[in-house]
Amino acid sequence: MTRRGYLVLGVLALTGLATGLVAGHHPWDGPELLGITETHGVNLGDLAVVAVWVAGTAYSVWRWGRS
Repeated sequence: MTRRGYLVLGVLALTGLATGLVAGHHPWDGPELLGITETHGVNLGDLAVVAVWVAGTAYSVWRWGRS
């Protein structure tokens, strides 16, 4: 597989993991910052997941341009 193929695979894995963490209910979620429905909202723990996803995706885009 090419380097770009590995970058795409990495972004897909990061996206799947981030989606699972944001959509799930975990003890480290923290307080709810923004309620969307009765049972779902944006929690403090979601911000860390989104930050890691943005950093990983930005790195992959940067590497894509260098390969």
